[in-house]
Parts: sequence; C-alpha cells; structure tokens
Amino acid sequence: MSDNEDDHEPPQPAQIPLLDDIVSEGKPPKRRRRVKREKNLDLDFETEPQVTGDLFPDLPTQPRDKVTTPDKEVEPGPPPSPLEPSEAIRAQATQMVDRLVQEYAVEMVHRLRDELTQLLEELEAPLDNREQNKTPVWDGPPIDAWQPWFPIELARRFETADVNWAVAGGWAIDLFLGYLSRDHHDIEIALPREEFSSLIACLGDCELFAAGGGDVRRLRHTDPVPAAIHQIWVVERETGQWRLDVLLEPGDASRWVYRRDPTIHRPRADVVSIRNGIPYLRPDIVLLFKAKHLRDQDNADFRQALPRLTSSHRAFLRTALEVSAPDHPWLDAL
Repeated sequence: MSDNEDDHEPPQPAQIPLLDDIVSEGKPPKRRRRVKREKNLDLDFETEPQVTGDLFPDLPTQPRDKVTTPDKEVEPGPPPSPLEPSEAIRAQATQMVDRLVQEYAVEMVHRLRDELTQLLEELEAPLDNREQNKTPVWDGPPIDAWQPWFPIELARRFETADVNWAVAGGWAIDLFLGYLSRDHHDIEIALPREEFSSLIACLGDCELFAAGGGDVRRLRHTDPVPAAIHQIWVVERETGQWRLDVLLEPGDASRWVYRRDPTIHRPRADVVSIRNGIPYLRPDIVLLFKAKHLRDQDNADFRQALPRLTSSHRAFLRTALEVSAPDHPWLDAL
C-alpha cells in the first residue's frame, strides 16, 4: 500500500448497534467522536460513555443513598422543588401590568377626547353643513301651505288661556308701528316653555309639529316637547294649512330670558306691550332675534322701526348686540 495519504481508503461509517442488541449484550454502545487536528486530519477515537439508569437493568449501579467521590462520601439532599417566581419577578410583572393598564387607559381617554371634540365641532357647525347629507323628515303639509292667522284671531283664540304669550317676529314690529309695513307669510308667538301645555288646550282643532334641524315631525298633544326643539308649527285640521309658529323660551312668567345668551334677561313686564288687546314683544327684543340672520325682511324691519325706537329701546338693543354680536352692522345706526 502506498504511503501517499490520497491512497488511503475512506473510513467506513461506524455500525450503529440497535437498542435491542445493546440490552441483550448488557453493555453500552461505543460511540465514535471525530476530532479535527492540524492538517485537517480526521482521527477516530472510541469513547465509552457512562450510562446509568433503569434503561439498562443488567448494568451494576451504585445505591442512591450515598454518592461516593474520591475524597469523601456525600449524603444526597432532598429532591429539588419546582421553582417559584421570586418576589422581584412578581413585582416586575405587576409593574408591567400596571403600566399596560395605564397606557391603555390613557389611549382610551385620548380617543374619547378626540371623539368628543369632533362631536362638539359638528354641533357648533352651521346647520346647513351638518344636515347637507341628511334626508329631512317632513310629516306636515308643504311649506307653501302657510295661511297664518291674523293677530286679532290669536287674541280671540287665547283669550281665556292663562298663558304669557306675545306676538313676535315681523307682526310685532307692525303692531309697534301701528300699520302694516310689509306682507307676512307666517305669524309667530313667544311664550315660556313651561306654559306650552296650557296653550295646547286652545289648539284642540289643530295638529302640532316639532320643527328643528331641518325636520318637521308630528307631535301628539300628549307628547313632551324634546329639549332641543324651540319651535312648534300648528296646522288647522279643517283647512290643512299652517296657521301658527310657536317659539318656546327658557324664561318664566316673571322673567324673559334670551335663549341664545341667558346672561341677557329682563323682567317680562318690561318686554311686552299691548295694542288693541293684542300682546306683542317690544321692538328691541324682536330686533335682537332678527339680528342673527340679517335676511332682507330683517333689515327691512330694522329700517322701519329705527326712527321710532325710544332711547330705552336703543340702549338695550345696543348693549345686547355688543355682548352677543360685537361686530354687528346695526351698531353704527344705534
């Protein structure tokens, strides 16, 4: 055989004995361990591992009561108990849970804050922007079915009612002037919200409708008026026509309160006048309401009433506008 390393035959793989053969022979298998030496030579060593246990019952084993070492004998200790989480681990886990709970709570608070902010922005937005994608509910006659009662007809109908009502809107300006300054497509009266149930007794031949938010919804006589509703439209059953617009105010029998700014208020006796047995709101009160929209009819009513306003009317309207609308164009004329 040549001395050249390349002429060596490759080593044959070791035969792995079967488990049954090992048990029958009563000795552990020999395992080959491959060790790399210099020059990448593969050398084979045979080692004989120490095996104990019941897997090989024929093998001699040392008794478990003592463990012998070259120097001394050591009594075995009790078997190790399962490991328990230490107090430090428990405290750390508790802190992690608390931190997760706090982070979740903060996230929920921020989310609720954002949702509430969005809701408030929607509520403060102009009605046209909020309702542009909404189909309005309209339970009553068409809008062009208005044929309002005259103020004198209201005085007769409500003559026996124990209600602090007064004509409002454009008709109130004409009652103040003493003549008809323009056509009126509707008629409005104002009264404290708490007295509306007493007024219903005088409207037994009519149907009621809650008007607000672009909707006109039927309202039974026994139904409570929703808090967000400030107008009730009245239809006469016999004619099927709109007859009256009722404005619900936050005040009471003794005090008038401006609904859009409750800091503006006055004794009710100071805001109501009477002409020919017909109660109506004073012009400065009516113009305060009209100042918000500034429609053509509102500007027309202001121009008609301005020369007849007393110093008391002017002072109140000017002060109220400075509070509620400090940049209002009517302030220069007052």
